[in-house]
Amino acid sequence: MKPYRFAMQNDGKQIEELGGLAMRDDGEALAFGEQIARDLADGSQPGLAVAIFEGARTVGSVRVE
Repeated sequence: MKPYRFAMQNDGKQIEELGGLAMRDDGEALAFGEQIARDLADGSQPGLAVAIFEGARTVGSVRVE
């Protein structure tokens, strides 16, 4: 298990740390990030995304739509 962290970004700039979890791999972390984005999608402002990191490495990001 590797530690992943999740952050809210607006147009690529981090605006809020959402927390972290130990997960098996990048795929599981991305799927969890997609779930967070779905939970946050309530007509939020455009440009929001959930960014996923493993250490200093950016795993990916999921747009909140």
